[in-house]
Amino acid sequence: PSSPRPDDAAGTAVFEATGCARCHRPELAGKDGNPVTLYSDLLLHDLGDGLEGIAELQGQTAAEWRTAPLLGLQKRLDAGSTLLHDGRARSVEEAVLWHGGTAQEARDAYVRLTADERRALEDFVLSR
Repeated sequence: PSSPRPDDAAGTAVFEATGCARCHRPELAGKDGNPVTLYSDLLLHDLGDGLEGIAELQGQTAAEWRTAPLLGLQKRLDAGSTLLHDGRARSVEEAVLWHGGTAQEARDAYVRLTADERRALEDFVLSR
């Protein structure tokens, strides 16, 4: 994936204020101790009944999914990829609106955003 674009103060503020950064953490410590930019915590989270899969894996419920990295998201979409574990979302907005469970608060915060704030958030996510 490409490297993130320069800082975007407005997008960063909305990303953090909505709670997206709680799971889509900008950086994680790499094996060598240096930061790795992923926009993920790589952890399992219960995303609610709406995103339940058809099978449970050992140690994972059907509603739990690993936080997808946002790095390079625009390139993946441009190449025809879709979003979420099963490809049901075709845009950032659709993906966010499918979030539930432990991400319900972030989803609800997104719904309350103004059109300009949503655009800033979506542009930020796509520029990572």
